[in-house]
Amino acid sequence: MPRFRKTHVAIALIVVLVGLWYWGIRERYWFWCMWIDRQHGPTARWYAEKLKASPIGVKLALKDMDIYGGTTRGGSIWILTHSPLSGIVEKELSLFLESPDMVLSKKQMAALIMWRRTHDSAYLEKLFYWIKEPGDLGTDIGRKLLALCFDSDEWKKSLDVPYSEKLPISDKAFQQMLYQLSNELQTQPAGGSTYQANFD
Repeated sequence: MPRFRKTHVAIALIVVLVGLWYWGIRERYWFWCMWIDRQHGPTARWYAEKLKASPIGVKLALKDMDIYGGTTRGGSIWILTHSPLSGIVEKELSLFLESPDMVLSKKQMAALIMWRRTHDSAYLEKLFYWIKEPGDLGTDIGRKLLALCFDSDEWKKSLDVPYSEKLPISDKAFQQMLYQLSNELQTQPAGGSTYQANFD
């Protein structure tokens, strides 16, 4: 093969490799590194900061997250909670909530993330509906996470009930809890800044 053709092939390969790197491979590498370093806070946080600003990073987080924390022990949830890409994150999470085929563990986390981003209590109503009856480990985690949304120790205690039991809260009582919570949050910006992943 003539030398100039070899040069052109080499350049073409470099262009393809660079294109692949910036077309998802970079984000997949960062996500893999975040998973590897999930027990080393500062390093995992560095990758999460990169991924939250990338549409591909958000897509990877959406695929991974659930009420159990996903494979990244909460890293994916942190990305979706703090990502500035509202148009992608909130649209996709809304589709999760509307889909009859989506697994409940992802719906539960989607509702919680949407509340953290918007402070719209309708999302906590959805979560309450899914966890008020006896269930499984996902129900237990959902109740604990819902309890963290409230400051009142009494309300926390009423929500942190073993998953084998029904919550001792009526729909009307929970509506009153949400009303008071909404009043408390009026002076606070939405955006999920209170969420702490394992690497924080």
